Amino acid sequence: EAYELIGELDPGDPENLLLDEFNLCQAETLAAIVAQGTFHEWLNLEQSDPERVLEKHWKLMEEITDLRGRFNASIAAIDRLFYDKGEAVAGESPERAVRLFHSAITYNPFHIPSHLAIAGADLDANRKIEAIERLGEVFSLMNPYGIQLEEASLLADSVTGAFFDSAREYIGEQRFTTSVELLENAVRFCKLSSGLYECSAELRDLLVLSHRGIYGSFLVVSSRAIRNDDLRLARIYINSALEYQENNIDFIPPGGEALDLLFRVFTRHRVLHDLFGMFDNTNGAHEHVVAVREIAQQSPGLFDHILENEGVSGLQSAVLNYSAAGMPEYAVTLLKELQQKGIRASETAFQQRIAGRYAAEELRGQAIQGGKTPEHLLEELTGGDPWFSIYEHSFLSSW
Repeated sequence: EAYELIGELDPGDPENLLLDEFNLCQAETLAAIVAQGTFHEWLNLEQSDPERVLEKHWKLMEEITDLRGRFNASIAAIDRLFYDKGEAVAGESPERAVRLFHSAITYNPFHIPSHLAIAGADLDANRKIEAIERLGEVFSLMNPYGIQLEEASLLADSVTGAFFDSAREYIGEQRFTTSVELLENAVRFCKLSSGLYECSAELRDLLVLSHRGIYGSFLVVSSRAIRNDDLRLARIYINSALEYQENNIDFIPPGGEALDLLFRVFTRHRVLHDLFGMFDNTNGAHEHVVAVREIAQQSPGLFDHILENEGVSGLQSAVLNYSAAGMPEYAVTLLKELQQKGIRASETAFQQRIAGRYAAEELRGQAIQGGKTPEHLLEELTGGDPWFSIYEHSFLSSW
């Protein structure tokens, strides 16, 4: 019976290893029964053994002992056995190979070759996310080194390359959000593998293109709304662009197109306020001046952007905008910028008259409460500079 049990045992077959090892244990039990049987008390087999029972038993024990050594070695390396068998059948049956690799990591969760084989199979099956997540675990939890690190790095090149190829396709199709979502998987992998694997600079390039694509999509809608004079919709999308820009400042530099569009909306509201005022449409004028004040007060970065980037015409418009917004200090700062650019006072006469009038209206209440004279307020604003004589005359006349 023991011979029958060990007759077809194969310590090299990982799929049946545990069942075969159980049968080996059964054979060992039977051999022990033979060695310790009570019949030894009344049979002297060493002197009379016509059936050569002892010789058969010794041979059986030799075979069992040899099998036990081989099975112990196989059980200790069962992960490698599953992996080797998976490699052997991969060409004929990829799915079976993957099952064998999974069996390997069931017995040894840190068997790196099996993890790499599964990740490679996932990549071949276009399961990029599964592949890169497994690779992230290999680098972050298993610390591959030597040949295993080389193999893991080569596979990482292929996996990240597949992500980059897909991202380029999405960008070409203007599916920028999909591209960002896909690339975030690569970003997480690069953080996990930091120190062992250096991700390609192409990842950042693609992220920049993707994020700027989303940002630009907001601006396209904003520009269209401005052309249609739908200022409310334009502001919604400009604010969305600015918020997205702020949240992704690493990929979209501050300032730029969104603030340019916001300045156009800012100016358009002020122009409409002036037009409604000219035709005594109080409600219309009020609606637009409220928008002017909101933009000025809620977009502090806009002023600096105008100051740094606008030419003479833009600065002149901005003087009128900030004057209508009730921010005389900002208007005067813009006038000083025009002065520094070499613009003569006469070339800003209109802006100075309007700015002076708005400043008087805005500061009159403050002067009454603070006990300041109009001359004192003018001194604080212009410093008595003769270049502002038109502004000062308008201010005092309006007071």
